[in-house]
Amino acid sequence: MSKAREIKFRAWSDLERVMLDPFDVSEYPSDHAANLSLMQYTGLHDKNGKEIYEGDIVKYYDSYHMWLTGLVINNGIGFGISVEGDWLELTEFAGYPVYVENLPNVEEIEVIGNIYENPELLGGK
Repeated sequence: MSKAREIKFRAWSDLERVMLDPFDVSEYPSDHAANLSLMQYTGLHDKNGKEIYEGDIVKYYDSYHMWLTGLVINNGIGFGISVEGDWLELTEFAGYPVYVENLPNVEEIEVIGNIYENPELLGGK
């Protein structure tokens, strides 16, 4: 029997400029929920044991021995890492991570920030 991926979310509040648990927003004004950006947990952990969510900025050592930085995204079918316009699929099969397109082992991926708090890591402002 395969292990089911845990379904979890976190949320970025544009009003508060902080990361929140989206299920703990009852104490905020009603317009607050409309200003949340939800991010889903991929079911995977980086090399430091940190949970990897969509919206995270990760770095890893590729097969050409270069450090690359990319954004974890959900394309509606699965999770992946967008690196300089290329898509690297990051999915699970029967509860175990599967890496396609020369994506390194999860032990080599490190979360270094997220798109909301650290956009400069991807060349943003």
